[in-house]
Amino acid sequence: MKLKMTKDAAPLSKEPHHHKAPIVWIVVADQEIAHIYKKSGSHLELIYEANPVIRERRKGIPDDSMGRVTSLHGSNRHKLQPRLQPGRHDAINFAQDLSQWLKEAAETESYDRLVLIAAPRTLGDLRPRLHKTVQNRIVAEIDKELTKMKGKELHRQLKKIVWF
Repeated sequence: MKLKMTKDAAPLSKEPHHHKAPIVWIVVADQEIAHIYKKSGSHLELIYEANPVIRERRKGIPDDSMGRVTSLHGSNRHKLQPRLQPGRHDAINFAQDLSQWLKEAAETESYDRLVLIAAPRTLGDLRPRLHKTVQNRIVAEIDKELTKMKGKELHRQLKKIVWF
Protein backbone atom coordinates (compact mmCIF):
# COMPACT_ATOMS: atom_id res chain seq x y z
CA MET A 1 0.00 0.00 0.00
CA LYS A 2 1.36 3.41 -0.94
CA LEU A 3 0.94 6.52 1.15
CA LYS A 4 -0.53 9.52 -0.53
CA MET A 5 0.41 12.98 0.71
CA THR A 6 -1.81 15.93 0.05
CA LYS A 7 -1.17 19.62 0.51
CA ASP A 8 -3.64 19.70 3.35
CA ALA A 9 -1.86 17.01 5.36
CA ALA A 10 -0.72 18.29 8.73
CA PRO A 11 2.99 17.98 9.50
CA LEU A 12 3.92 15.32 12.00
CA SER A 13 5.85 17.83 14.07
CA LYS A 14 5.93 21.61 14.17
CA GLU A 15 9.61 21.51 15.06
CA PRO A 16 12.17 21.65 12.25
CA HIS A 17 13.62 18.30 11.29
CA HIS A 18 16.99 17.81 12.93
CA HIS A 19 19.09 14.78 12.32
CA LYS A 20 21.01 13.68 15.33
CA ALA A 21 24.72 13.84 14.61
CA PRO A 22 26.13 10.35 15.00
CA ILE A 23 28.35 9.72 17.99
CA VAL A 24 31.62 8.41 16.60
CA TRP A 25 34.10 6.58 18.78
CA ILE A 26 37.63 5.80 17.66
CA VAL A 27 39.35 2.93 19.46
CA VAL A 28 43.14 2.89 19.22
CA ALA A 29 44.41 -0.33 20.77
CA ASP A 30 47.20 -2.83 21.12
CA GLN A 31 47.51 -5.84 23.40
CA GLU A 32 48.33 -3.66 26.41
CA ILE A 33 46.10 -0.59 26.21
CA ALA A 34 43.12 0.90 24.43
CA HIS A 35 42.47 4.61 24.04
CA ILE A 36 38.87 5.48 23.23
CA TYR A 37 38.30 8.85 21.60
CA LYS A 38 35.09 10.64 20.78
CA LYS A 39 35.08 12.59 17.54
CA SER A 40 33.72 16.06 18.20
CA GLY A 41 33.68 18.19 15.10
CA SER A 42 37.22 18.30 13.82
CA HIS A 43 38.94 17.28 17.04
CA LEU A 44 39.24 14.23 19.23
CA GLU A 45 38.47 13.94 22.90
CA LEU A 46 40.02 11.12 24.92
CA ILE A 47 37.09 9.72 26.89
CA TYR A 48 38.38 6.36 28.15
CA GLU A 49 41.56 4.37 28.60
CA ALA A 50 41.48 0.64 29.15
CA ASN A 51 44.35 -1.41 30.53
CA PRO A 52 44.24 -5.15 31.05
CA VAL A 53 44.20 -6.48 34.56
CA ILE A 54 47.15 -8.85 34.55
CA ARG A 55 46.63 -11.72 36.92
CA GLU A 56 49.37 -12.08 39.47
CA ARG A 57 51.79 -14.82 38.54
CA ARG A 58 52.21 -17.71 40.91
CA LYS A 59 55.39 -17.46 42.94
CA GLY A 60 58.27 -19.56 41.74
CA ILE A 61 56.97 -20.08 38.22
CA PRO A 62 58.38 -17.68 35.63
CA ASP A 63 56.07 -16.22 32.96
CA ASP A 64 57.34 -18.52 30.23
CA SER A 65 57.20 -21.73 32.28
CA MET A 66 54.33 -24.06 33.00
CA GLY A 67 56.17 -26.16 35.56
CA ARG A 68 57.41 -29.73 35.35
CA VAL A 69 55.68 -33.05 35.19
CA THR A 70 56.90 -36.57 35.86
CA SER A 71 56.23 -39.16 33.20
CA LEU A 72 54.04 -42.10 34.16
CA HIS A 73 56.52 -44.41 32.37
CA GLY A 74 59.77 -44.11 34.25
CA SER A 75 61.22 -41.31 36.27
CA ASN A 76 61.80 -38.88 33.41
CA ARG A 77 60.81 -35.32 34.15
CA HIS A 78 60.17 -32.84 31.43
CA LYS A 79 59.01 -29.29 31.21
CA LEU A 80 55.45 -28.67 30.06
CA GLN A 81 55.38 -26.41 27.05
CA PRO A 82 52.96 -23.51 27.17
CA ARG A 83 50.24 -23.65 24.55
CA LEU A 84 50.51 -19.89 24.02
CA GLN A 85 53.49 -17.61 23.87
CA PRO A 86 54.15 -15.66 27.06
CA GLY A 87 51.71 -12.77 27.30
CA ARG A 88 49.34 -14.11 24.63
CA HIS A 89 46.83 -15.35 27.17
CA ASP A 90 46.70 -11.86 28.72
CA ALA A 91 46.38 -10.26 25.27
CA ILE A 92 43.47 -12.54 24.36
CA ASN A 93 41.77 -11.85 27.70
CA PHE A 94 42.21 -8.11 27.12
CA ALA A 95 40.65 -8.43 23.65
CA GLN A 96 37.72 -10.32 25.20
CA ASP A 97 37.25 -7.72 27.94
CA LEU A 98 37.46 -4.82 25.47
CA SER A 99 34.96 -6.56 23.16
CA GLN A 100 32.53 -7.05 26.05
CA TRP A 101 32.90 -3.43 27.14
CA LEU A 102 32.25 -2.18 23.58
CA LYS A 103 29.14 -4.38 23.43
CA GLU A 104 27.79 -2.93 26.67
CA ALA A 105 28.52 0.62 25.47
CA ALA A 106 26.74 -0.08 22.16
CA GLU A 107 23.71 -1.49 23.97
CA THR A 108 23.41 1.71 26.00
CA GLU A 109 23.78 3.72 22.77
CA SER A 110 26.96 5.42 23.95
CA TYR A 111 28.16 5.47 20.34
CA ASP A 112 26.61 5.09 16.90
CA ARG A 113 29.69 4.46 14.80
CA LEU A 114 33.02 2.88 15.61
CA VAL A 115 36.42 3.21 14.01
CA LEU A 116 38.69 0.41 15.16
CA ILE A 117 42.43 1.02 14.84
CA ALA A 118 44.63 -1.66 16.34
CA ALA A 119 47.96 -3.37 15.98
CA PRO A 120 47.49 -6.23 13.48
CA ARG A 121 47.62 -9.01 16.04
CA THR A 122 45.27 -7.16 18.40
CA LEU A 123 42.82 -6.56 15.56
CA GLY A 124 42.98 -10.27 14.83
CA ASP A 125 42.27 -11.03 18.49
CA LEU A 126 39.32 -8.61 18.57
CA ARG A 127 37.48 -9.48 15.35
CA PRO A 128 36.14 -12.91 16.31
CA ARG A 129 35.16 -11.67 19.77
CA LEU A 130 33.14 -8.65 18.70
CA HIS A 131 29.41 -9.02 19.17
CA LYS A 132 27.08 -8.32 16.20
CA THR A 133 25.89 -5.17 18.00
CA VAL A 134 29.45 -3.82 17.79
CA GLN A 135 30.21 -5.21 14.33
CA ASN A 136 27.18 -3.41 12.91
CA ARG A 137 28.53 -0.06 14.13
CA ILE A 138 32.04 -0.45 12.71
CA VAL A 139 32.61 1.95 9.83
CA ALA A 140 36.36 1.33 9.48
CA GLU A 141 39.01 -1.11 10.66
CA ILE A 142 42.67 -0.20 10.33
CA ASP A 143 45.50 -2.55 11.27
CA LYS A 144 48.02 -0.01 12.47
CA GLU A 145 49.91 0.51 15.74
CA LEU A 146 49.10 4.03 16.98
CA THR A 147 48.88 3.59 20.77
CA LYS A 148 52.30 5.12 21.43
CA MET A 149 51.40 8.35 19.59
CA LYS A 150 50.08 11.34 21.47
CA GLY A 151 48.58 14.72 20.71
CA LYS A 152 49.31 16.36 17.40
CA GLU A 153 51.09 13.33 15.89
CA LEU A 154 48.14 11.07 16.65
CA HIS A 155 45.72 13.68 15.33
CA ARG A 156 47.79 13.98 12.14
CA GLN A 157 47.78 10.19 11.65
CA LEU A 158 44.06 9.92 12.34
CA LYS A 159 43.32 12.76 9.91
CA LYS A 160 44.77 10.53 7.18
CA ILE A 161 42.41 7.73 8.22
CA VAL A 162 39.25 9.31 9.61
CA TRP A 163 37.20 12.02 7.94
CA PHE A 164 37.41 15.36 9.76
